[in-house]
Amino acid sequence: MKRSGLEADETAEDVCRRRLLQDSSCCLNQEHSSSVVQSRRSRPGTAWECSNAKGCLDETEGLRGEDLISIPLEANCDCRILFVHGGAWYYGAPWTDGYSSLASRLASMTRCIVMVPDYPLLPAGSVHSILDAAVAALRHLASEALCQGTGPVRIFLGGDSAGGATALSLLFRLQQAADPLIPRAEIAGAFFWSPWTNLACDTPEYVSNAYSRLGAGSAAHTGDILFRDEPATSRALFGNNSLAYVGGDTRLLRDALYSPFFAHKELLAGAPPLYFAVGSAEAILGDSTILAQKAAAFGVPVVLDIFQGMWHDFPMYSEGCGASLPLWQGQRAWNNTAEFIRSVAEASNVGGSAGWPLTRYIYDESLAHRRGWFAQAHSFAWKPGSSCTSGSWLGSLSWLLLILASLAVAICFAETFLEAKYRLLATLDRRFRKRRAFAEELAPLMSKH
Repeated sequence: MKRSGLEADETAEDVCRRRLLQDSSCCLNQEHSSSVVQSRRSRPGTAWECSNAKGCLDETEGLRGEDLISIPLEANCDCRILFVHGGAWYYGAPWTDGYSSLASRLASMTRCIVMVPDYPLLPAGSVHSILDAAVAALRHLASEALCQGTGPVRIFLGGDSAGGATALSLLFRLQQAADPLIPRAEIAGAFFWSPWTNLACDTPEYVSNAYSRLGAGSAAHTGDILFRDEPATSRALFGNNSLAYVGGDTRLLRDALYSPFFAHKELLAGAPPLYFAVGSAEAILGDSTILAQKAAAFGVPVVLDIFQGMWHDFPMYSEGCGASLPLWQGQRAWNNTAEFIRSVAEASNVGGSAGWPLTRYIYDESLAHRRGWFAQAHSFAWKPGSSCTSGSWLGSLSWLLLILASLAVAICFAETFLEAKYRLLATLDRRFRKRRAFAEELAPLMSKH
């Protein structure tokens, strides 16, 4: 039976690829939670103008600068999220490009208050003014203007694509500050979807993940479907974008504050737990994987989820691009993000130790021919009120307990083996001593003959 929006034998991943090939700007999530109240609010000093005549490329022209505030009906006032939207610093707004849906769902799944600021896009904004806008938004979120909590305020930073880089820059600005920028709150953790962290644009996946189509079906696509130019052109486009972001100052392309990929120990040591979700087919895969490994090496608890075959910012397509089924990889990334936030808020161990991130390479476990490949099946669909246990951190704990139990058995076995060995040696030594004594008694008798 053919499902709505699906051709014969198509999956949600097939539908997304088919539609994105026709229009790369299509198919972003649109659903909103009925349990979340959203409003647009203005703050003093945040207004800016987007004018196409003056170079602003976004479709939302006019006076801008309002925040999108999402408050769940059963909000936990002590948990708040500042999300910085993506769009290459040229596009996007809190209420367009799927971000109002994102904020609504994020608030619903975490019960946290979510704020998405409308920072000034290029060329009205710059690398400095965008970061300043993020700092001002964070201070507002940490204040009692939105909600008056009873305990310490825990804030999570988040962002996708270019917004992920700005969120990291904000985290590093806080790390550098001599005085607390948010004295009555703390940054509890941060999460990123496909963050663009390397403004120098020289990670190897620009070449190795260049897009190619080998035939029909999902398996016939390789590389990042959202960036289909050949590698040299793709790197040049990314490079021109990043150069515009830093105002032509090439030194800032490798400045760790603005290009977080180059972060050093002073910026990363002491950072809160971090979560990265990225597709294995992304042109900027290395922007997540290398930074995650570096942060873990400096003692930061890090979880890195790599989704096999996924393209840039795939959680934004989790509804399935118009198919009757959700894109399970996007759903799984959503579940894991919400679980990360909840685990950190509850002071649970999020994984990653001994200088390495907890890295999970996530395959599609639903296909019939893959039964027996994996330890167990997972349920990827999230339902309101569920515990979001797919990909649970408890699984990691179970593996740890299994390893510890195995080590204990091995130690007991070694001790038993050594004890048996010592008993055998003692027995042989006693027998040797008896034989030597008998030989010494027999020697005089033998000499007489």
